[in-house]
Amino acid sequence: MRYFQRRGRDSNQRTSNVGSTTATAGGHVSADGGFPITNRGICYSTTPDPTIASLHTNDGVGLGSIVSQMAGLSTHTTYYVRAYATNSAGTVYGEQQTFVKLSTFLTMYLTE
Repeated sequence: MRYFQRRGRDSNQRTSNVGSTTATAGGHVSADGGFPITNRGICYSTTPDPTIASLHTNDGVGLGSIVSQMAGLSTHTTYYVRAYATNSAGTVYGEQQTFVKLSTFLTMYLTE
């Protein structure tokens, strides 16, 4: 079951507001499959398919938008990020987004 509203090609918002060691990403939880959402946020990693076992944020409960800040990012590094939502039925993930932090203020976005 998908919990994420599709926005264009994918369910995650594009990574933005990239700072020296931070960036912002998010998504939107539009359905709960009949079980209340108990946690939502983003997960990110330097390896593909990040999960909540990776670095992740906890951005609330229920349906709605997710806007999260990733911290501790390094330059010259590829990051993979996707939104997630958890309820008693399990955890589901949005489509993965990829970006490369090239320097303090320059980021390249990659398409899957």
